[in-house]
Amino acid sequence: SSSLRSLLHLIEFREFFVTVDHFSLWRRHLSWAKEDGGKLKTYIVQKFATNMVFMSLLLGAELAVLFNSCSVTTDMRAQMRGHNYGRTEFWIGLTIILSVVFTLFTLLSTFTA
Repeated sequence: SSSLRSLLHLIEFREFFVTVDHFSLWRRHLSWAKEDGGKLKTYIVQKFATNMVFMSLLLGAELAVLFNSCSVTTDMRAQMRGHNYGRTEFWIGLTIILSVVFTLFTLLSTFTA
């Protein structure tokens, strides 16, 4: 019992929740950012622009699949209109719709960040 307590005293209380000392990492990051903030801003803007382009392309592909006129997607939309929960086409269509919604939320959150 006493040996267990002595082992617990080796670890600080915050290390039960935070295992890595992020404070030194954060200080290095801040010092790096303050040295050349223009490069950091350029990098972040490029990252957001890349995310916007990728999410826009993904949204276009999802909507093209959802509103395609081929027989498979027409059957999928018919199964969804008929509320045929037992059919695979219904669940595929629902998954595509959820993906469209999540992609729209991702675009919105990236644009407003």
